[in-house]
Amino acid sequence: FEENVVNFSSVGPTDGGRAAPDLVSPFMNLARGRTGSRVSPFGGTSSATPAFVGSVAALVSALKASEPAPLSARLLKVALQQTARPVPSVAGLVQGSGLVNVAAAYDAYKRLAEEERAAARDATGRTPALLDLRVAVSRGADSSEGIVVTAPVSGASFTLTVTPETAARRDFTAAPEVLRFEHEAPFLTLPDALVLARPSAPVAVRFDAAALAAPGLYTDVITVRRASGGEPLVRIPVVVRVPAILEAGAAGAGEGAMGIIAAGQQAA
Repeated sequence: FEENVVNFSSVGPTDGGRAAPDLVSPFMNLARGRTGSRVSPFGGTSSATPAFVGSVAALVSALKASEPAPLSARLLKVALQQTARPVPSVAGLVQGSGLVNVAAAYDAYKRLAEEERAAARDATGRTPALLDLRVAVSRGADSSEGIVVTAPVSGASFTLTVTPETAARRDFTAAPEVLRFEHEAPFLTLPDALVLARPSAPVAVRFDAAALAAPGLYTDVITVRRASGGEPLVRIPVVVRVPAILEAGAAGAGEGAMGIIAAGQQAA
């Protein structure tokens, strides 16, 4: 199949700044039988959706046959998103975590479930288990899961917070987690790593004014992984809009010009 997101599919970023959809599924041009001997083409999201649902149903069926405990919807979603394969020809903001990979998701779920069981047995809270992260980008009373700003702006920040399920089973003071950040675009910089010694920590992002000199839409995705490696823990969309003509006096507005606003709209 052609590795692209069809132009009539809903894509990100969302109003909350997330990449979207969460995952993508291949659409297939099928021949559908009709009255008599005629056939008609069948494809697009009408075939991608049932293909995805069928894939997940097969995954759930296989896991039910091998897992000793009831399945966790939370672990299932994490396994699917962490093992999805990014489509190289598609921007990260419009494909979410990427193309669903059922075989890899099966292995990931088994590993994550065993880690959860081991962590539950460890009263010291030192056993590494699923590091389920949430992202918040805040300004005043507003919050977002992606960084969406309008130039001129010198920087932004986001906060990584572990979920209550993770916090209840992990003592980060006794066993800190080192996270690694990855991104590709030259217009932003952030620390290479973060030592997570408590359930929540802020991360600063700086923008390069010279790299954002020309009007246009600049996008990137910050990927967070464990420093020890493994699948992505979370992906954070970044969108910077540089207007063709800035309002008088806007230059030098700096941090005050930042707004967490929708840039069209995925996003994990």
